[in-house]
Amino acid sequence: MPDSLTAAQLFSHKRWEYGGSRLYYLPGPLRQQLERKTSTIVIGSRGSGKTTLLQSLSWRERLQNESLKACLEQGFPESGFIGLYTKASASLWRRLDNAAIQTGEVRRLVFALYLDATLLQILCRALAELEVEGELPAFEMDSAEDAVGRLLDAQPRLTNFMLEGDTPTYRGGYRALGRLLDELKSAVLLHPEGLPERLERFPTIAVGEMAAQGAELLLSALGVEAPRWSVFYCIDEAEALSEFQQLQLNTAIRTARHPLYYKVAFVSTPKTVRGTDIQGFTLQDSDRELIIRDRQSPTDFADFLDGVVSARASQATGGPCSVRLQDWLGRPSPNEVLAEVLVRKVGSGPKRVIASARARHPDAPNQLLESYLLDHQQHWLRTGKPPSRQDLEKRVGEAYLSICRESKIRTVPFAGHHMLLHLSDSCIRDALRQLEAIAQQDGGSLEALVSGRTVPVAAQARGIAEAGERKLTSLTHEAVDSPAEVGNLAEYLGQITAVLQGPTRNWSNLRVPGRGFFRCRLSEGETGVGQRVLGVLRDGDEGGILRDLEHEGDEVLFRVHRSLAAKFGFSWRLPDRHHARVILEDELDAMTRGVLDEAALRHLLDRVDRAGDAQESTAETSTELELPLGRDDV
Repeated sequence: MPDSLTAAQLFSHKRWEYGGSRLYYLPGPLRQQLERKTSTIVIGSRGSGKTTLLQSLSWRERLQNESLKACLEQGFPESGFIGLYTKASASLWRRLDNAAIQTGEVRRLVFALYLDATLLQILCRALAELEVEGELPAFEMDSAEDAVGRLLDAQPRLTNFMLEGDTPTYRGGYRALGRLLDELKSAVLLHPEGLPERLERFPTIAVGEMAAQGAELLLSALGVEAPRWSVFYCIDEAEALSEFQQLQLNTAIRTARHPLYYKVAFVSTPKTVRGTDIQGFTLQDSDRELIIRDRQSPTDFADFLDGVVSARASQATGGPCSVRLQDWLGRPSPNEVLAEVLVRKVGSGPKRVIASARARHPDAPNQLLESYLLDHQQHWLRTGKPPSRQDLEKRVGEAYLSICRESKIRTVPFAGHHMLLHLSDSCIRDALRQLEAIAQQDGGSLEALVSGRTVPVAAQARGIAEAGERKLTSLTHEAVDSPAEVGNLAEYLGQITAVLQGPTRNWSNLRVPGRGFFRCRLSEGETGVGQRVLGVLRDGDEGGILRDLEHEGDEVLFRVHRSLAAKFGFSWRLPDRHHARVILEDELDAMTRGVLDEAALRHLLDRVDRAGDAQESTAETSTELELPLGRDDV
């Protein structure tokens, strides 16, 4: 085992994502779902593994990547599909869809031409290389020329982009389609005047039409084998598309036919998830499958995370390696984490909490949270009946925060396998960041990690808190268009979340658990405050600062990513969207610009609390909300 590689380096996403050949871990059910001959939409926050999933379908990766081949039951060409991977460029798609200089019909044609021609160009290149490498069933050069020739016959305007001396081979088709794309970009971006006239030399197509037709014709060179082959068009970062363009893409998916299927990744649920550009037609479940990476069960996510780390460990050690993170982190309950921290604290608060738990449960003195809730049940229990187990379980997050505040623990401690799974919010990248910071705090070796030696709770708590701090400070290095605005928003919303979930003087925070979602109605229009705020919200969602950004009519719903819980002092538990609090558009705008002082923030908090429904809001709670205290080490 290499002495030079530490446990922290094993978790570094930079080392493994940008260090050469990509590593893969694909559980069987997920792989089978991806490989089905149907269109698929993958939705997941940044760092949830979407790019790796789409690239696992790439014909080139399946031929050349040893890590991927080890995950597959069938390699290439046995799988019977050619996966074509491409990444959407936000700046390019935005410029191609300039609504100010294009009519609706022109916008449709520009999108259709660019989408379809890009697919066919990549397919021509793939077939040309596979032909040379002999990786597909044997076919003659004449049959390949016949296939490309039939595509030119079906779309005669494609010949406008063939030069004298070009032959209808896969390589010739690749070059012609490249010229089409270059001329299209030049016409739209550099010479928008007279665009309809310039487009007259291009094929006139509906979105997806030329791609489906071309895929069938280009594969026909495979002879009797052709009907069993499919083409998977894998489009990564499709959130870069405008709402209009997403509508066109949905139309292509709705009208797709064998052998062409779309595999598309979004960072969050698109607003036009079902709509198409065909009147009366919507995307149905039968048209595409959904894979939502952010809704994995804790067990599935734990298995996936173990698999990713084990793949890295195997690569690092040069042999098979199995890592169980629950052994390395241990499986302490929230009660046990809290108990370990409280015994090191002095003062009346910790002593009171510990003494109450011992008195109530002498045989199980660490039931701190349950005892705390029972001690204060008169402040939150609405009936005279004894609280149920479910009543207590719903409130453990709020009780945890209340005990920390009473015990003057300024940085809320999180540790253990269970908490880390929740704090990473089903995001592999955030989990790896937290594990890297924990390993740095622990100073352990790779051998210690593989052997399963448990990291102390204090080191874990410091590492998780440090990971949250790093995440915010690294915004300028992430794929975020407006890091300053997103950072401002995170600071305000993180504090507000901590206040809504945190303690008040009369323990009223225990009455309605699960606060932490926010709702805002945004003004419409292509420009203005509403669109600017929406842009920052989307940026925060794509950058992993916000989560669960959803559109509901003219409203948006969202929350703060739980990887920032230790940074701001809110709960590791998932909040309840049914208790979403309303924030006004001008308040969000002020947050993004960073112009709220403490007095304005207190006023906002008071208004947000008063605006809660009658079940949640009382005169007592609205006057006793407190801003979080400063922070120090655990």
